[in-house]
Amino acid sequence: MFPILPLDCGLKSGAFMGMPENMKEHIFLCLIFSGLLFSCNKTSEIKTPIKEDIVPITDIQPQTPGLTTKDRKYNIETISNDYIGVFLPEEYINSLIKTKNHSLSLHLKNKTHDVLAVKENAIYSNLKWHDQYAIEATEGELFEFNKKEDETIIIDNNGYLYNKIGSDPNNYYRIAKTFTAEIVLSELIKQRTVKILPNGRVLIPFLYSYTDEDTFSINLDDMFFEKGLNLLLTTDDRDNHFYMGIVIDGSDYYFYRLKRDSGDVYERSDIIYCYNLKDDKNILISLSGLDDNNDSLYIEYIDQLTEYEKRIIVNTMFALHGYKFLSEEWQSFFVRYSWYEPNNKIKNDPNTLNIRQRRLLEYLNQGTSKNPS
Repeated sequence: MFPILPLDCGLKSGAFMGMPENMKEHIFLCLIFSGLLFSCNKTSEIKTPIKEDIVPITDIQPQTPGLTTKDRKYNIETISNDYIGVFLPEEYINSLIKTKNHSLSLHLKNKTHDVLAVKENAIYSNLKWHDQYAIEATEGELFEFNKKEDETIIIDNNGYLYNKIGSDPNNYYRIAKTFTAEIVLSELIKQRTVKILPNGRVLIPFLYSYTDEDTFSINLDDMFFEKGLNLLLTTDDRDNHFYMGIVIDGSDYYFYRLKRDSGDVYERSDIIYCYNLKDDKNILISLSGLDDNNDSLYIEYIDQLTEYEKRIIVNTMFALHGYKFLSEEWQSFFVRYSWYEPNNKIKNDPNTLNIRQRRLLEYLNQGTSKNPS
């Protein structure tokens, strides 16, 4: 801005004395106009300052000669190679093991970083898995790097502990997703009914009959979702995209389809399926069928079945579609299940089954004829 002068500045002395008033006003206006031009020229030379906001992980570069001031702000010199990797807060891990609930464990009332992705000269984090950022060097250089028995831990400047869960900070999100899912779904994994894939996705074959999907991505960011879900999953298929929440109640695992309410929050709507840890595994196999390559989670189990157990699977596949059995034995076998709804219109025809169930029927037949009894 140009300087503001008093209205009578220089107009009552020296050469201006005795000058007519209208001429004084004319000279005064010229001075003001000249000041405006001078101010505009100076303003055009002012450069916009660099905004010192939190820097996303992709914007941070390793230390190199000629680092800018902005990069040096996040450059940490005290990190040993032993501590390069992925760390989660110890409080989060303990809560996750106790509750098997990611959402509750994520929203504990503490001031921890939700993850530490430690590289050679920088540490990154992610706020509630929604906004990633780099930790400033003034804070990171206060961290303590320690060995606790066989564990590698970090203690931040507020005294919170972080345990190492992986060695590749470039894939910290996938590592954290896998770690979380393995704890939340540990009982299903032990039963070999669910599998965590190397790419960090979850294979749940028995949901295929209800969703036309069996592989789901893990979503750690629950900002726009109902809080309290044990785990949040989503499909990757654009033509069949939906969100699914898992709620664990004792030995029951509820799989809910999530829908957006009147605002921006996705909440539980209908139950896709409820699985109990004591359920007959043969029913799950009947729901799952076989994928394109017969590379099923259950192949090893199927190959060890007796002929009677294979018969249970075949009949269950048809029962799931409502087939009414002629045999009193099998009709009595299935009426005890709440999902069984006999329908006289359903025929003894393999085309009644979905494509995966038909593959499973063919695999079980292996040269023999197995149709529902």
